Amino acid sequence: MHFTLQDREAHLKAKQSALQADGEKIHSLIKENMDHLSSQEESEDWKRYVEYLDDLVLDGFFDCILCSLQYFKENMDKEANAEKMRPLLEAKFELQVDKEMNNISNKIRNLTCNCKYSYCFFPY
Repeated sequence: MHFTLQDREAHLKAKQSALQADGEKIHSLIKENMDHLSSQEESEDWKRYVEYLDDLVLDGFFDCILCSLQYFKENMDKEANAEKMRPLLEAKFELQVDKEMNNISNKIRNLTCNCKYSYCFFPY
């Protein structure tokens, strides 16, 4: 699946609404279990059960984050992926010349550089 920066907001909202819907479903199932088990919300057994479920959800989040980080690590290793994969990230810069750019260009042309490199970047 390919997303652009323009798609980011819609994609983020879709993910957030899916997470919220899943959370609401989990809460309704917990409430349903409490009713089926005739348990009281204040009982120690019920609190332990809810804590156990919380731990399961947190473990799932951590596993998901770890999986994503591992994916980045594997795909950003230049030597290991030199021939078998395309780049994971791609950046595209477009230069749009306007009046301000022309002013900067003229300032750079008027500067001199005393360094050994063929290209220098200087603050002005």
